[in-house]
Amino acid sequence: MITPAASFRLLATGNGSAYAGRGKLSAAQRSRWTTVFCQPLGEKDLTTIMKKKFGDTIPDSELAKLITTHLALVQAADAGDVGRSLGRLAYSVRNLLRVGQRFVRHQGGALSDDALMRREIEEIYRGGLFEPDEVKTVDDILQLSAPYDGSDFYEHLEFTETADTFTLGDVTLRKVNTGHAEIPNDKAKQILTKRTKKALYQLMKAIENGENPALLGERASGKTSLVKFLAHLAGQPYYRQMLGEGTDAMDLIGGYDDQG
Repeated sequence: MITPAASFRLLATGNGSAYAGRGKLSAAQRSRWTTVFCQPLGEKDLTTIMKKKFGDTIPDSELAKLITTHLALVQAADAGDVGRSLGRLAYSVRNLLRVGQRFVRHQGGALSDDALMRREIEEIYRGGLFEPDEVKTVDDILQLSAPYDGSDFYEHLEFTETADTFTLGDVTLRKVNTGHAEIPNDKAKQILTKRTKKALYQLMKAIENGENPALLGERASGKTSLVKFLAHLAGQPYYRQMLGEGTDAMDLIGGYDDQG
């Protein structure tokens, strides 16, 4: 028999049974817990969180647009209007914080505050969607909550490269130049069309902000070749790992086995 230490605590968290097809807990299981119901975060909660994190660096008018858009998209995702092709999509505070971090990083550049906020909202909230009706749903919400009628954000992206860095638009990454044998060679170079520039720009920006990007798309749409090109530019080794339901962190970054 195992006796827990006096300081041991067991806590559980869970979504409702309607979320992602999860089953209900039995009455016997529920009776073992003291239930604390967490209400969804509202406008005031989200404003407080963002103000605490970013202070006054994000203008109130732009912060209001971001939070209004977030709440509308949370509703749309909960209703199944967006994210059906992905199984289930959940927008959370992480999305807000990513937009806020990006906004602050690029504020004061070529884009006005309203254009910058719209661009970052689009990339974070719409970036993983590819079904036309879902994209339209997000666009309709954006046009109401964060309207923008300016030029295409990716029309005039310029790529430059030095011995130590490479830049696309307003994003610059430093080269690692490891000299590793697995760095993709010159065959990995790509001709940058408008489409590939946009994808590369968004990939670079995610890396610049410490995010973990996932490239989604149809077969033969250039996802793998774009990653190889990025590895070539950065001077980093490229490894390929197939992902599936059974993939865990050890498959990706290694770990310890029973031999140490």
